[in-house]
Amino acid sequence: MMSLFSAEIKARFLLLVQLALILSSVTWATMASFWLSFVFPIAFALSGAVMASSRKWFYSYLFFSGLAFLFGHVGKGSGVGFLQLACLSVSFYLLFREIVRHSFLKPDTPRADRILAGVTGYLALGLFWFLWVVVALRIDGTAFMNQATSSIPTLSDQLYFSFVTLTTLGYGDIVPVSPFAKVVVIFTALSGVLYLAVFISALIGAASSSGRE
Repeated sequence: MMSLFSAEIKARFLLLVQLALILSSVTWATMASFWLSFVFPIAFALSGAVMASSRKWFYSYLFFSGLAFLFGHVGKGSGVGFLQLACLSVSFYLLFREIVRHSFLKPDTPRADRILAGVTGYLALGLFWFLWVVVALRIDGTAFMNQATSSIPTLSDQLYFSFVTLTTLGYGDIVPVSPFAKVVVIFTALSGVLYLAVFISALIGAASSSGRE
């Protein structure tokens, strides 16, 4: 399957979808079901079509994204919810892996394309760990606590917390309580630091190679 899109176009398209998802969180208190159940499964399916570099990758991505969409509509219950989140996690992993290939593993990628792809990869990582914050709260409804409101974090709070932890800002307004939640936080923070270290190293290495040429 030959890609019809450059790395820059791919990154820009996915970046727009990711930013729209993050910005839409201000409406999640009243419209979360609409955004998360209908709009963004379609948008991320289109993103997969744009990002695809092979039929095998595209079919795998479409399979797990489709399952996640179906599990989100066949009924309620913790078992179905876990299956949906598992499929979403695999979809995000596949998308993240494809982004990283454009960011780090193609020496001939122009710097602007590499930076755009790197930003989309970082956002995808934050969204991936957001899913696992949701999982932790489904396992234990008190896994996280919003100390500012003395209540369980809302869905938009969970998104906010994931990115605050990924960037290691650690404001402390939302805290992990359960052991599983603490493990999620550990891996979120570690992955955020390691991603930036590898990404910056890749940019410096690419710049050094270009300078030698």
